[in-house]
Amino acid sequence: MSSQYALEHDQRLKDAWAYQRSRVDAWEDRPFPPLEWAELEAFLYGTAATLAAVVGPAANLERELAELIGTYLTGDRAGRIDIPPTTPPGRAWSAVPLASLSGPFVDSMRRLHAYGSIGTLPDDDLPGAIEQFVRRIESDLDSLASLLKNLPKAAATPGRLNLQMVHDIASARLAVDEGTRQAPAAGLAWLGRVSVKTVQNLLSRGQLTGGSGSADPHSARGWLADRKDWSRSCWREAIEAINSGLVAPFQEFDAEQVADTSADGEDAIVEWTFVPRAADGSLFLPDLMRLRGWTIGARGAERSFGDYWRALDHLQQTDRPHWRRPNEAGAYNIVVGRDWVRIARAEIELQLRAVLKTGGRQ
Repeated sequence: MSSQYALEHDQRLKDAWAYQRSRVDAWEDRPFPPLEWAELEAFLYGTAATLAAVVGPAANLERELAELIGTYLTGDRAGRIDIPPTTPPGRAWSAVPLASLSGPFVDSMRRLHAYGSIGTLPDDDLPGAIEQFVRRIESDLDSLASLLKNLPKAAATPGRLNLQMVHDIASARLAVDEGTRQAPAAGLAWLGRVSVKTVQNLLSRGQLTGGSGSADPHSARGWLADRKDWSRSCWREAIEAINSGLVAPFQEFDAEQVADTSADGEDAIVEWTFVPRAADGSLFLPDLMRLRGWTIGARGAERSFGDYWRALDHLQQTDRPHWRRPNEAGAYNIVVGRDWVRIARAEIELQLRAVLKTGGRQ
């Protein structure tokens, strides 16, 4: 492997890790779109109605069934689920705090929800090997497909996903990522930000190849690649980046300096600094250096600094940090910092020395 190829390979992994961080941070703050167990809810209410026909009118049946299912799914974490007796009919399951649920099925749904929506998993859920990731998602999809056969169809509230949609989106994404299965039309439509009818029309006209209600993986991949709003998966590169030692899964620290163990077993102090991160995941790092240095500031108030640390210090003192970075076409656009990422100062110093040797970007 040539040194240039190695540098480009490492940069690709670091860029992918930036996407991993920005997506997971946003996801852990608020999963979107929200997941709604609409089919299970319909099953619960249907079961309550069937039992009421056998035992007679029973006002608490729905609530007791929802409490029973919820209690089994909390394990030892929260104990018994108690739903207020004043909960109106048809709302018992909605009163169950889904965030408190746990267990294999709950974990499986959360993985599929995250994978389908953001193309990766939270750091703690990423396995150590790509093959493990694929097997886990395939197993989760198979389990959900088996369950859906025994549940009634039920639409989700607008703006939310039901279990069937989570299955179809994750299945379509896996088809595009791995090419080993068909991409359901509904899931492919969601990934491409178009209506299901649009995908069905593309299939009927032969612009997408496939069978009834699904597209071939290679055809689906090619169609999505032409769409600017297609959010590609980043799980594969995230796993590779962790295994390569270039990055580490996100951890929170209470201080800017923490003790680390050096090779001789003694504790060393690691000095940290914070760099701004834009909404697209790009960071203000030394590799943004151009002939005039690093350009920061809002449009009309831009300044160029020949010293990276002075530029970073200036950004840290502003309410909304602005800086220029190249887009996919190579043009330098202004981006605005959304949050801050902690990086070891020694890592930035290494990057800075490498950049200064080349003289920066043109």
